[in-house]
Amino acid sequence: MLSTWDRSWAKYGVEPSAMASRCADKRGINVLAETIEQVYASSKFDCIISVDVIEHISRPLEWMASVVEHLSARGVVIIATGNMEYHLARIARSNYWYASFAEHVSFFSRRSLSHLASAVGGEVVDSLEYSFGGDLSPMISSYVQACKFMLAVTPKAISSAFAPWSALSLRNYPVLTSLPDHLAVVIANSPERSWG
Repeated sequence: MLSTWDRSWAKYGVEPSAMASRCADKRGINVLAETIEQVYASSKFDCIISVDVIEHISRPLEWMASVVEHLSARGVVIIATGNMEYHLARIARSNYWYASFAEHVSFFSRRSLSHLASAVGGEVVDSLEYSFGGDLSPMISSYVQACKFMLAVTPKAISSAFAPWSALSLRNYPVLTSLPDHLAVVIANSPERSWG
């Protein structure tokens, strides 16, 4: 994504993978450390982007504090992740396709991200629900995906009601990439908090 931004931006990143760090370096992205917590506290950034990361963080409050700590006075953090407040996610709960990945250990909504941000001196100033989209129009695609979801959920939900021990089999839900079940939030420093 950063490789599409023009050269007027100084591009930095954090990356635990040595191979991915070398790839970023070839694309003009200066990898500062393996994690945000390892970046010098005095380093401030105008825009921090986290796409499909926070759901992998086991201690999101501490992580959010580190991220907000690195914002410049007028900087923003953009976080994109699955939206567990999406209506189909709320129905399926831990059985929703997005929750079925073992590496997804934290789940969010606009409200929970707002709570995390305010706990560390930030505030959500904008948000957008989005999908990964498909080739079909959003309405047709959403309808098709919703039908697939209901066809997959109904028999499994009924069978689990009669055989609770089969709950592990509920992890086979279809992946619903065309539904607007993801969320991007923009976080800024709260007005009463000032950074140098």
